[in-house]
Parts: sequence; structure tokens; C-alpha cells
Amino acid sequence: DQPLLITAKGGTEATSATAHAEVRRKGDRSLLAAIDAVLPLDKQGFQPRGAWRIKATVANRQLSEIAALLPEHLRAKIPAGDVAIRADLAGSPVHPTGTIDVTAHAAALKEVPGAQTIELHATLASSGNTLNVATKGSVALEGQPALALIDGRISMPFVWNGKALDRAGLRAG
Repeated sequence: DQPLLITAKGGTEATSATAHAEVRRKGDRSLLAAIDAVLPLDKQGFQPRGAWRIKATVANRQLSEIAALLPEHLRAKIPAGDVAIRADLAGSPVHPTGTIDVTAHAAALKEVPGAQTIELHATLASSGNTLNVATKGSVALEGQPALALIDGRISMPFVWNGKALDRAGLRAG
């Protein structure tokens, strides 16, 4: 018996494909996640140099609901708490731009009373054959100001060979 209902619909035109998908819990049909996408096409199929747009949302969900979807041996490793994720990507697959936001509240540190809060915001931008990711965020203990601030940047090679990501180039760095 599958615990999820996944529905998807979409269409294609000469230069793009559109899709909308929803993931719902089977029992009460509660929306767990949704994604809307416009993907670039050409006469041969996927066109990584064309414009795209992807918006994905994982609504604020209890971690126990997510844990119930995992294999039984992993469920006990998921702490009590909740998580929300939002992604909004644009640009093109070759030159992505956008943001990803994650907020989680969980009692992950057993020796610390109460829940911890993690907020993370990532911004993607590309320049030439480089993908740049900037992150900002914080970690806080329940009822207290931020314990740690996160502020980082990474730049990595992001090269495409025709219509495929150059995986060997990514590994070589």
C-alpha cells in the first residue's frame, strides 16, 4: 500500500514543456509538496540553454510525517520537529539563478532542552562556466537569539557538453 498520492499534469509546445505535480498524503489528502516547472525544449528534446522556471514547495510539515515515508530502520533517527522548503529557480539549466530556503525546528540535540531552529537561504547565480552559491542562515536554541550565523560562498565549475552536464569536469573541480 502506497502512503502517497502523486498527481502530475503538463503539456508541451515547440520550445517548452510545462508540468505541475503535487504530492499528497493518501489518508487525508494533505498537500505535502508541489512543483511547477517550465523546461526548455528544441527539436531534439531537452535544451539546457533555453529559459526555465522551477518552483517547488514543501509545506511546513512535521518531521514525523516525513519519517513515516522512510524505511522503518531509519524512522527512529528523525527527531521531533518540522521543516519547510521553498525553491525558485530561473535562468537556464546551463546558467541557473534562483533561491532555495529551508527552515527547520527540531529537537535534534538530545543533551540540549527544547528545539533548535535552523534557517538557511541560498542564492544561485552563474557566470561563464561557474556556478556561484551564496548561503546565509542561522542556528538558534529555543527562545534564544541566534547561536551561530552562517555566511558562505562557493564557486564551482559548471560545464555542459552539448546537452549533458560534464560530470568528469565537476569531479575534477
